[in-house]
Amino acid sequence: IAESEKWKELLTDEGSADTKRVTRVLLHTLVHCFLKPLPIFTGIEPAKFRGTFDTDEGLIYIYEAEQGGIGAIASTIEQEEGASYLKHDYLYQVSVAADCPRGNDCDYACNLCLAIEGCGWLNYSLNRKLMRCIFE
Repeated sequence: IAESEKWKELLTDEGSADTKRVTRVLLHTLVHCFLKPLPIFTGIEPAKFRGTFDTDEGLIYIYEAEQGGIGAIASTIEQEEGASYLKHDYLYQVSVAADCPRGNDCDYACNLCLAIEGCGWLNYSLNRKLMRCIFE
């Protein structure tokens, strides 16, 4: 992703294409894409899930906030021939999480698309348009 030029094009309206900053925004937004559908998919309240990211490694982490976990994340995964995959239905919900019902009236993120309760970054540094780089 960091080597792709498409994310730079999507951020030109913000006036910055600093790689570290864009990577942070992209990963933070991706975390929200994974977290947003979890309560609906699992039936567990949103406060039970957390996410974080590592800009140096380009990784995101989605986990349960309960000590020892409650098995909700496991319900998003299926086993096939000894490998683990995200269930198709959940992956689809992740891929459309950044599609805002407000359409072009939502520039970066809002309560209808990517904003989540308990975001440590107060729902700043999100850009739903960056998800086109990943989910197209």
